[in-house]
Amino acid sequence: MGGEPGAHNASPRTQTDERYSIGVDIGGTFTDCTVVSRSGAIYVGKVPTTRHSLSEGFFGSIADASLRIGIGTRDLFARAERLSHGTTVGINAIVTRTGARVGLLATKGHGDAIRIMDNSGRFTGVSIEEVLDYTRSRQPRQFVERGHIVEITERLDSRGRIVVPLNEEEVRSGVRRLLTAGVEAFAVSYLWGFLRPEHEQRTAEIIREEAGDMFVSLAHSTD
Repeated sequence: MGGEPGAHNASPRTQTDERYSIGVDIGGTFTDCTVVSRSGAIYVGKVPTTRHSLSEGFFGSIADASLRIGIGTRDLFARAERLSHGTTVGINAIVTRTGARVGLLATKGHGDAIRIMDNSGRFTGVSIEEVLDYTRSRQPRQFVERGHIVEITERLDSRGRIVVPLNEEEVRSGVRRLLTAGVEAFAVSYLWGFLRPEHEQRTAEIIREEAGDMFVSLAHSTD
């Protein structure tokens, strides 16, 4: 998203029943917001990206766009039908591999599932010639190093019933080992955790006891 700040193709006057779609992109230099009204008017907000806290620029760009519309930010959110978020910062981190060093805690016996990639990872995005010639293909470089994956004794079945209780001592020792290895964030992904998240939630509690406020991502949660 780009364009001159405040550019739009309609006057700031809006009807009380107008509805909007909001799109925000966090870039390396600027955070851009484009608001499109149901009637087709387009408004643009733009602020510098706030690297210390990306959410500040996110909401700041929306506030800037609301000024161009001529309504308050709360009013804009109240009338919003859709809010979409893309982040160039995230894409750049993946492409340049400059993101945080991540430690993964997985169900015992499934630590290599991320590396197996459902047997399709080595063929994703390659030419048909490479697909037909297995020797020319190779697995992409992993984002999580094998040494930063810890397998934890625990198991749920496909109905969410506990088959094997969570081994909290393994979690605690695994977290400590990952911290010693220099990880900067944690991911927790247990089998069938989305059906019954207690094991993942308890693991997050232990991580915070051992690692303070370090970032934790749980597979069952969108937070």
